[in-house]
Amino acid sequence: MEAQGISYNISGQGILRTFMYPHTIKVYNFLSKYNYSSKFHSTKQLGALQYLLKGAHHTRYEYIFLQWTLIDQIKNNAKGIGLNSNINNCEGLKLESMDETPTPAELLQCLAVLTNIGHFPDTFATSKLWMHMIQKNIRELKTGIKKGLLKNERVLLDEIIKNNNYYEIHFINALFSLGRYGRAEGASEIIDFLKKLLLKYMNSDNESDNLKKYWEVYKVIRRISYILLDSNYAPIPFDLDLSSILLNLGDYQEAIISKDSNFQHAFEQMNSVLETSLYLEPNSMLVSTYRGLDIYNELKKVPSSVKFDKISVINEMLQPNNDNPSELNVIFQRSKDLLFTTPTWDTKHLLDLTYSEVEYNPNAFPFDLWEFEQNTMQSIGYNNCLVSAAILQKENHLN
Repeated sequence: MEAQGISYNISGQGILRTFMYPHTIKVYNFLSKYNYSSKFHSTKQLGALQYLLKGAHHTRYEYIFLQWTLIDQIKNNAKGIGLNSNINNCEGLKLESMDETPTPAELLQCLAVLTNIGHFPDTFATSKLWMHMIQKNIRELKTGIKKGLLKNERVLLDEIIKNNNYYEIHFINALFSLGRYGRAEGASEIIDFLKKLLLKYMNSDNESDNLKKYWEVYKVIRRISYILLDSNYAPIPFDLDLSSILLNLGDYQEAIISKDSNFQHAFEQMNSVLETSLYLEPNSMLVSTYRGLDIYNELKKVPSSVKFDKISVINEMLQPNNDNPSELNVIFQRSKDLLFTTPTWDTKHLLDLTYSEVEYNPNAFPFDLWEFEQNTMQSIGYNNCLVSAAILQKENHLN
């Protein structure tokens, strides 16, 4: 199998051309059998923010495609990073049906696909509620999810619950979903490959992993990609030029690897600006909570006799939409065509609080953000306010 040239018109960037590598093609074609290609093309990258920013329609596929493009360009123009090198110890990351072991570039292209299959269409608006349901084992959801995971995967779930890390719960969704596809012909080796790849990435802090350098490169690629796409919809004082980045990749190869480089510090600062002006802008947070409440109200209509401790029931919630979706599948896997014409709250009069260094007073701040939001609104009165909360774990800030 040879690499396949592809092109796509990316929002704000124009038509880009790149290559899908053999392992990427095999993985993408396999996942497309389960409607993931359709999911990538229909899922909006900004999740629930699509209801607030009416023109923000760039998709998960565009996000993935941009990552594929950067990976290909780094492989060709920043050869010192070694994305086209042979891996001496591929750590079991090999498909026996393929003639060659994957290069780091192929692993990263596959990872770009893999890290996006577990997202809900409304992304973190749903993930926060999903995390709450797991933490409280509502309708035995946590029990059911653990039934569908292997032992080492359950350990990672427990770690995510311990840290209240709803930003990474989609990885668990991906592992759970992949575990359901093993009966198809030729599926077992692909699933084994994908699970190993995702688990290694999730454990990327492990110093003994000889692929660690490439996981760090992927994190840089991922960050560049979402900043390039999402910054088109934020009131920010800078404009990123993808063509300039691509043309100068050869000069950046050391900077891409080094966390202390000016290159990485610059993107870190851009990310902080984007968080303040877009992701954690008060109205953005409120629309996420509003959509989460909408999903929760739909979920309450599901008969209490429907327990979530069954693998088949959870699978309904996590699988991409098909032509004949169940009620649960629609609730979790389909965005609203129109959540509202205009926000139902006063977008000009808001109380915006940020608490810094929350790790020094952990007992003073909420562990379950969804529960905190509900309790606060109940205390003040649901008809009088809308409350949203988010914790940036890296910066230790509560918004």
